[in-house]
Amino acid sequence: MIPRKRNTYYKGQLRDAIFGFRPRLLKRDGITGDFEKVFAKKFGFSNAVATCTGRDGLLLLLNALGIKAGDEIITPAYTLGELVVLLKERGYVPVLADVDEATYQVTAKSIEPRITEKTRAILATHLFGWPCDIENIVELARSKNILVIEDCAHALGGRLSGRALGSFGDGAFFSLEQVKPVNTFGGGLVVAKNPSVVEQIRKGIEQRPDVGIGFLRQVITKIFIDFAVRSPFWRLASWFFASNLTRRLAEKTVARFYSVGRVGEVKYSDYQAMMGIKAIEYLSERNKRLNQLVKIYRENLPDAVKIQPEDSEVQPAYFMLVTRTPYEAIRVKAAMLKHGVGVGAGSEITDDCSKIMDADCPNASLIYRMAIQLPLHPAMRESEVMKVCSALKKVIY
Repeated sequence: MIPRKRNTYYKGQLRDAIFGFRPRLLKRDGITGDFEKVFAKKFGFSNAVATCTGRDGLLLLLNALGIKAGDEIITPAYTLGELVVLLKERGYVPVLADVDEATYQVTAKSIEPRITEKTRAILATHLFGWPCDIENIVELARSKNILVIEDCAHALGGRLSGRALGSFGDGAFFSLEQVKPVNTFGGGLVVAKNPSVVEQIRKGIEQRPDVGIGFLRQVITKIFIDFAVRSPFWRLASWFFASNLTRRLAEKTVARFYSVGRVGEVKYSDYQAMMGIKAIEYLSERNKRLNQLVKIYRENLPDAVKIQPEDSEVQPAYFMLVTRTPYEAIRVKAAMLKHGVGVGAGSEITDDCSKIMDADCPNASLIYRMAIQLPLHPAMRESEVMKVCSALKKVIY
């Protein structure tokens, strides 16, 4: 069984995670500061602050930038639904903009009609590690005196025209979850053009409690799940996800596993930072490997499978490889399982948020129905990519 995703590990990370643990490392101390400096220097940011999650980083950034309850925030219609719900719960007003049918990204053209006198910010998401139309979005925002926050949860290490994603807007946040480009088993990073914004966030974080021993349970659970998807039993379990009848139950079960040891509003820990420093060193190797695999996909996928167009100005940091076929994604998923290939479909990839907000975003709805996530991770072999392409040809034709 070829799984659609795997945790990202640098060489020796599992050893560091298990045998390198010390209770004193659950505090936020000097190693976290070193990690923030290494990250900022690597990608050309003037400053950075580590947060307990990527979403926490977004909320801290919104507050520090002066965005208040009742303010409108334009967000992509094709993105994580939980993020839209989170904004609503905090009193913000999400306004959905449709995405481009070919790139799956939000654009300045789709954003402009959504701008009103209440619009205070644009959430520019670099979905799946591929840059959105950020240069034109920033230009539009500047003309309207609107803030731009880059959602780089998928895109740490990605570049556009030589510049790091996260460096275009007024601020950006990154995710350090286990399947993201840099894995510290949770956590996030925030950067901002104005250094005082980062310092305000840092001071707020210093008032929080340390992460606590329960975080270690979260690490162990995530490692267990990663090994589970490699087992021969995973193919049988994957059939559970392929059925419309059982999908919701299966997704709730997986979500319950991931919630074990989940942290609240706490400090980022030196335990995570210790791994983060090494993970950043590994990032270039990871991205190089994934781009090699994507090149093989591009050369061998059936013509009917639509993949994001190549762009010489883009250096993606692939989080997922998402494509479209002529058939409903759930049907393709079930057929691929028969060939021993796991693919993602529907909310396993991300969400059609127009269902949440009752907005007219036809491209987001189309992509949600038709898109599939192909297997892609650094440990994947070229022969496995060829097997995926062969299986798709049999399913499509």
